[in-house]
Amino acid sequence: MQKKIIALAVAGLVSGVAFAQSNVVIYGVADMGYVYADDYAGTSAAAKDTKAIHKMYSGGQSGSRLGFKGTEDLGNGLAANFRLESGLNMDNGGAAQNGSTFSRWATVGLSGKNWGEVQFGRRDTLSDEILGGLDTNGRVTVAQVSPVMKDVARWDNMATYISPVMNGLVVKAAVSTNVSDGQATAPVGANYSSEVTAAPVTAGSNDLSKTNVRGYALSARYDNGPLKLGAQYDYYDPQGVDGSNYDSANQWTVAGRYDFGVVQLAAQYGEINYGKNTSGRIGSGFNSGDLDKRTQWTAGVMVPVSARARVAVSYAYGEDQFLSSANRKDEDQSMWGISAFYDLSKRTNLYAAYGDISQDQDNKYLVGIDGQDKYQKAFQVGIRHLF
Repeated sequence: MQKKIIALAVAGLVSGVAFAQSNVVIYGVADMGYVYADDYAGTSAAAKDTKAIHKMYSGGQSGSRLGFKGTEDLGNGLAANFRLESGLNMDNGGAAQNGSTFSRWATVGLSGKNWGEVQFGRRDTLSDEILGGLDTNGRVTVAQVSPVMKDVARWDNMATYISPVMNGLVVKAAVSTNVSDGQATAPVGANYSSEVTAAPVTAGSNDLSKTNVRGYALSARYDNGPLKLGAQYDYYDPQGVDGSNYDSANQWTVAGRYDFGVVQLAAQYGEINYGKNTSGRIGSGFNSGDLDKRTQWTAGVMVPVSARARVAVSYAYGEDQFLSSANRKDEDQSMWGISAFYDLSKRTNLYAAYGDISQDQDNKYLVGIDGQDKYQKAFQVGIRHLF
């Protein structure tokens, strides 16, 4: 109740309008810890000379954030909804996610009891919701296998439909007029947001320097007691402002998790089919025009040690296939991670984690532990508080 009163006061100061019939809540996460990372990837002299790092690190388990969300009852089962969520760096007090104000989530929309909900704006992708929601680790800490089990975290300019729950099944569909920054003439190569480095529009035959990239997505999730199943499909369609034609790309994943009580088991499998376009792809580092396809899978287990403690172990494997095997053989990476969580209360917990990546050091596309550049091994401890 106190949060709602404070939120209403803040909203009134900003807009000068009273929200007597609105329900506005302030929420957030404060997550801070310590990371030790070692074994920098690569065969260059600079890579070999890169030393291990020790640092304080924000958002080890959950990205630190400050959010506002609210609902207004419009009558006859109709409601207006909004959510604004800003990423924070607890180590220096700055903004996360490239410094944007509400970079984690910024949507407004309508919902109805019988037909579901529509949201408009920047939000998590449907693929990220499936992969994170059906992973025993939850894709958190340095133990998360996202460097190998790749996906795209967020899209801009989204229109998303969420169905009502139908006997445990929820279907979502989304379209984005431009998954990047909303400007049709903006570059979509190495300058693109680092959050979407896994997006599968890559080099090959056409110049992506002046495009926007339309995105289309569909997902389904089924929950029935201990059984949870999910699937997602993303389609990327580059649109050239100069009338050029561009090759499309897609990504799909199937996932499942089962809770036996004494242990949870989960597995995911998917493919990325890259678009063959020259001079850059969505994301940085994939500019050469030689990627064709990626297959990837992960499996994990989570064991509740006690009412307050749980341990999760995950493993992932990915393989990149190239357009020409004569120039480059297939490259693979694997990763395993272990994480432990201990609840001090319903809103505060401690965590510790370790992640380890294995890959040939002469691979063209090297990966690193999440949030730790190209370091291939990392240990982490931290504390998370929800409010």
